[in-house]
Amino acid sequence: MNSLQRAWIGLGLACLLTGCVSIPGTPAREALWRIHESRVAEISGFELDGQIGVIDRSRGFTGSLAWHEGRSESLVLVRGPLGSGGFRLSGHPGHWVLLTARGRQVVIRHGLRPALRRWFGIPVPLASLRFWVLGLPDPRFPAAFSWTARGRVRTLRQDRWRVTLSQYLSIGGRALPTNLILTHRAIRIHVRVGRWSIDRDKPS
Repeated sequence: MNSLQRAWIGLGLACLLTGCVSIPGTPAREALWRIHESRVAEISGFELDGQIGVIDRSRGFTGSLAWHEGRSESLVLVRGPLGSGGFRLSGHPGHWVLLTARGRQVVIRHGLRPALRRWFGIPVPLASLRFWVLGLPDPRFPAAFSWTARGRVRTLRQDRWRVTLSQYLSIGGRALPTNLILTHRAIRIHVRVGRWSIDRDKPS
């Protein structure tokens, strides 16, 4: 069983035992959500390519995004226009290697978010984003949803972030987001996914 699936199982148990995740809506939408959630939980890894934009008060950045989430390793590559700026982050929880645009290599063993904030000036919620890009909550935090009529997440409030998912694309029979907007105070992160590829541990 891979780490992604263990996290989803943990999420389900936490919801049953503590009621930590708030799920408003009609019983029909809740049933559709449960079906959708179970389908996405079959994903053991993914690859995506797209664009990312970040605005924080008067500062801004746009670039390309490539993300590979494997069974034991992750790779996130952000490049600015014409290859300038950005970063490369690889590894797994407890051992990350950050390569900055200036070629400096930094090993991060604890506190990924504080480390990214030191380097980039904003608290990039990368650990949570690996769940949010799939349209799921991060199992570490309480969450509140609003749903579409088809039981897919429209908005997700979690860990002081608001995540808005406005478009979905069917990949291998699973609906995955292609447009996400994350907001926290003056910070706005916009992710547009142009290509999805998924791996599955279970047959469809």
